[in-house]
Amino acid sequence: MERNEKSSAYEMVANMNSIAQLDDTTRLFIGMHQLEALSSRGLRNAIPDSVTERLNGCPATPCNIRIITYLARNEGRTIFQNDIERRCGVTRSTASRVLNLMESKGLVRRTIPTFDARKRQITLTDKSRSIVRDIEQLGEEYFNHLTEGIPQEDLDATMRTVRAIIARAEEEEFGAVSPEDRPFNPIDDGDGGDSSGANDFSDAGALRG
Repeated sequence: MERNEKSSAYEMVANMNSIAQLDDTTRLFIGMHQLEALSSRGLRNAIPDSVTERLNGCPATPCNIRIITYLARNEGRTIFQNDIERRCGVTRSTASRVLNLMESKGLVRRTIPTFDARKRQITLTDKSRSIVRDIEQLGEEYFNHLTEGIPQEDLDATMRTVRAIIARAEEEEFGAVSPEDRPFNPIDDGDGGDSSGANDFSDAGALRG
């Protein structure tokens, strides 16, 4: 074994030993982060060319898809860029960059509301509306595949645990604010209740493109 290969092997063992010595809570968060990364890549790979082509050259990144599905779930409400930032968990610069590209590809429309010329209202176009259900269907199939064979009671317990952790983290970050003013919670149905059956592509985790 070459010197560099030996060093890499030693580092790998050291990292594994280090992780093994962490407390269960920290290992849980490491595992959640790993699941996010793996499911993000897996779901992106599951998107067929037919859907990608309908994005008109806009990359099928989790961030782009998350914005589309968030807007679709909130049609009829007035959504601004700062809502996208908060509810989709992205920075202002990322939101501006992504929305600029999506607008150039005909996936979203930005208009100036009559009551505030400083803001830009974000809405879907017919082109993006036409692929929302396909995207949701892909998400359902992929996540059902990942959880196949896991007892429902285990999934329910996991959901309750993750929901409680998210609620605690949101309270730490944003204080006592209404659910509408908090970032997007992918396992919340929008009313703070049980999200069973309420699907959104963003269920892939707090996916950021």
